[in-house]
Amino acid sequence: MPRTPCRYGAYCWCVGKDHWRKYDHSARRSRKIVRLFHGTSSENASGIERVGLQPSKKGHIGPGFYFTTQEHAQAIARYRGHGQHTYLLEVEVDLGNLKNKKAEEDDQDGRWRQKYDACTTIHPRWVDPQGHPVVDKPFREWCVKDHAKMTIVGRQQLDVNYQKGSGFQCHQVKHQQIIVIPG
Repeated sequence: MPRTPCRYGAYCWCVGKDHWRKYDHSARRSRKIVRLFHGTSSENASGIERVGLQPSKKGHIGPGFYFTTQEHAQAIARYRGHGQHTYLLEVEVDLGNLKNKKAEEDDQDGRWRQKYDACTTIHPRWVDPQGHPVVDKPFREWCVKDHAKMTIVGRQQLDVNYQKGSGFQCHQVKHQQIIVIPG
C-alpha cells in the first residue's frame, strides 16, 4: 500500500523512524539529509561567497554551524541585517549521528561534538538587547560540527523593511511556520 507523501517534501526536517515509515519522502535522498536555513546580513553573505560558511565560535549548543527552519531563519536574518538587505541560505545538511538535546540541558561548550555529528534542540524565545522579540516563541535549531556535512544549495535576498529596535512579533502556526508582522 502506498504511503502518503510528506506534506513538507524536500523541506521536511523530521528524521525520526516513525515519521519516515509513515510518510513517503521520495523528495529526500536520505533520512539523515535535510534542507535547513541560515539567515545572515549582506556583509556576511559576501564573506560566505569569498571564503565559505564559517562556524560560530559559541552559541546555545556550543561552537558549530547553526541552522533552523526557513521562517525562523528569515526572522533572524532581518534582525541581524540592521535594516539592510539580508540573505537566506538554503543548505542541504547530512545530520549523520544526531544528538537530540533537551532544551533544559546546558551544553554551551558543545560536549555533544565528542560523539555526534550534529545536535538539535529547542532554542528559547529570542529578544534583542532592547527587549524586542526577534523570535517570539521557542524554535528548533540545529548545530553541525563539520563543514563537509553541508552544501549550500540556494541563496535568496530578502526584502527588508525592518528597522532594528522597532521590534516585530512572530506568531506560530502549523508545523514551525512563522508569520512575521513588522511592529
